[in-house]
Amino acid sequence: MMGLILKDIYQLKSYTRVFLVVVLFCVIMGFSSQDTVFMTYYPSVLMGMMPITLYAYDEKAKFHTLLTTLPIKKRTYVTAKYVIGILLILLTCVAVGIVQGVKMVQAGSFVFEEFMLVIALALSIGLIAPAFVLPLIFLLGTEKGRFVNIIVVAIAITFINIFMEMGDNFSVILDARQFVFLLIVLALLIYFISWLITAVIFEKKEY
Repeated sequence: MMGLILKDIYQLKSYTRVFLVVVLFCVIMGFSSQDTVFMTYYPSVLMGMMPITLYAYDEKAKFHTLLTTLPIKKRTYVTAKYVIGILLILLTCVAVGIVQGVKMVQAGSFVFEEFMLVIALALSIGLIAPAFVLPLIFLLGTEKGRFVNIIVVAIAITFINIFMEMGDNFSVILDARQFVFLLIVLALLIYFISWLITAVIFEKKEY
């Protein structure tokens, strides 16, 4: 599986620099932008969707046909895509966390629970968005699944805005630390279920 992950990393360097530039721009702009919702959470959504882009390049290069001749299980290929996705999301959350932490300290409003909630939400949105799209991409292919991808990203951004508007109400229902824990556990569970579904789909698919 390490070889598949390295292949994806090389593809990231060669073909997806524009996405990395967009993420870097959002992170940097997070220092000065008033639109903290978009600048904080959009990079996680974008990086979470990166396995879809990598899958599209594999599909275009007919790598899946080559995969049938290699001593690599289809489930391992799917696992590599999910692993590269979660690694990219984690790296993005670290960058976002640094930016938001510095902003909170500068504003004199740093509260650990609120800081962790920001990171937990970025991580969760980054995991949940591709969890819904990846099984459909593996089932339908990137061309047919592209529309679904756009819809899910739009829903994710809408959900973020609604959540931030309702954020204060959650403190009444749950302690902030409990909510952070439940949010991350739920996101990881959905991501894991998505991996299982995608693995089954890809194993049954013929190339």
